[in-house]
Amino acid sequence: ANKKAFVVGGKMKIFPITENLFKERMAVAGAEALRQWSATSRDVAVLVDLRTPREIDATSTLEHAQVLDYNAGQFTQALPSFLKDKTYFVFCGSGIRSKRAVADLEAAGFQVVNCGTFADLKDAGFAVLVK
Repeated sequence: ANKKAFVVGGKMKIFPITENLFKERMAVAGAEALRQWSATSRDVAVLVDLRTPREIDATSTLEHAQVLDYNAGQFTQALPSFLKDKTYFVFCGSGIRSKRAVADLEAAGFQVVNCGTFADLKDAGFAVLVK
């Protein structure tokens, strides 16, 4: 069976790969990395919400998130203005857009963390903007 290694709780763990387990472990790893970033300086990292305005209107977004609608091309348009000395933490509604954004950012030489979905981060206790 295929297996994937993840750092969870500061320890390397190996899990068999299934789609749901992979998404769950990515969300845990992304949330832990984001929590470490939140405890340090926002000057070294950028939190990016890749969801559509309709999704954000329905659920809000995370505090300090820069909203760049991936489907409307805002993310691609903004990419040339991204700074190489920052780490980008990306999330979306289902995980598909954040996975694509990670590939785009890595191909361009950026440091990036896939934080999974808005729901994952909200459930992990990250501050949501009040409407």
